[in-house]
Amino acid sequence: MTGSRRPSLKALPLLLLPLLARAEGGLTTESPFLVAGDTSVVQVANPVEFRGIFEQGGVRFFNLVDTTTRKGAWLSLNEAGPQGWTVRAYEPSGEGDAVTVEANGRSLRLTLVKPRTNKAAAQALPPQQQLVGLPQQPQAPQQAQGPITPVIINPTQAQQAKSQEDIMAEVRRRRLQRQQQAAGQVPPAQN
Repeated sequence: MTGSRRPSLKALPLLLLPLLARAEGGLTTESPFLVAGDTSVVQVANPVEFRGIFEQGGVRFFNLVDTTTRKGAWLSLNEAGPQGWTVRAYEPSGEGDAVTVEANGRSLRLTLVKPRTNKAAAQALPPQQQLVGLPQQPQAPQQAQGPITPVIINPTQAQQAKSQEDIMAEVRRRRLQRQQQAAGQVPPAQN
């Protein structure tokens, strides 16, 4: 008997896929994210952002960042950057500092970008490290789960033995508590 094999019925959709695509006129070129019939292309307003300023030794440095590649440079006035940017003028003001940048043959006036903050991350910080101006949320008291032992750097053998004994005592206490809960003797502990 020769090795003739019949194609599996499972492969039939894969074989018909090119025929269906050709019958439909190929793949679609319309984006599902644009309004129907809208062929406009969204472009970034400025390819460069002014993100920071500092002064060292009487010289001001300005942080410029490419919004597409997220790469930036610190430049002083009239210094050419690696991306072809040159800061031509600096205008300090109360509403926001601004610089005039020459980029790719165009002159752009950029204002200092306000930092974006994450409220959830800021509230997770201890109160003394939280950002000013964010609403303070009351902190719930944390319940200790068993004994808290301090960390000892370079412990002696006696300290290691004591720490190990404390851990074993905690394991025994929790095991006894679970056994009592399973037997219905003690209500489960609230965490």
